Amino acid sequence: MNHTHLPARVGATALTLMLTLLAACSQPAQDAPTALAFGHVHGLGPNPTTGDLWIATHDGLFTLDDGVPQRVEQAPHDLMGFTVTGPDQFAASGHPATADATNPMGLVTSTDAGRTLDPISLTGQADLHAIDTTGTRVVAYDAVTQTVVESTDNGRTFTPLAELPAIDVAIGPDDSVLVTGANYTLRQTTGSQTERVSTAPPLVYIDGDTTLAGISPTGLVWSSEDGQTWKGRGELPGQPQALTANDDAWYAATTTGIYESTDDGATWKTML
Repeated sequence: MNHTHLPARVGATALTLMLTLLAACSQPAQDAPTALAFGHVHGLGPNPTTGDLWIATHDGLFTLDDGVPQRVEQAPHDLMGFTVTGPDQFAASGHPATADATNPMGLVTSTDAGRTLDPISLTGQADLHAIDTTGTRVVAYDAVTQTVVESTDNGRTFTPLAELPAIDVAIGPDDSVLVTGANYTLRQTTGSQTERVSTAPPLVYIDGDTTLAGISPTGLVWSSEDGQTWKGRGELPGQPQALTANDDAWYAATTTGIYESTDDGATWKTML
């Protein structure tokens, strides 16, 4: 993808974060504070061409150059949803930086490492806060309609899967759709059926390829091979803002920085 229960300490802080995440689009001022100079992070992903990490934020797209953030494009688009789809390629959504552009963006893609964005579908209709892809399949959460939607033609057309408020979505190992949302509950959508995964811990963000990665509202990191059984890994400082995971490395952004793990979330090194 281009992506035992918590102790009782998930309390008032977690509730505040939940409300912040679900309201982030309509009330950007409520984004959780961050130590990063470019503000709140909405998505992460390594560019397979260069290995550089892309950072999608409220203030545009950045990459890291020897640990120093560099702006990719001059227009500071508010990229609410973001996922890497291939070398120099990604899919995104959000709000344009220019007043004369159509808002919200709908689904846009880039094939030139972020220098230009090409509208694909749902322009002026959908604000996709979470996006995951595999092959020609695109799964996303539209914050406008509060609906998880799916495309099988590279995002040109979408059909609704489930109407529910969500934070993150991921395509599971069995091709089902995993959704985090209210009370950090993990749900699984297969066809027209959506069920709670009762064996999962509270999770804010999920992603992964062979192994699924998950992060709790307090920074506890989890892994799963099937989306049903989860085991604790490591822990990150601060409140989580974004997570991406592939078979080579996992990346996470929190209110304290950006981190990388090469051992499935057991240990993390600071990138920024």
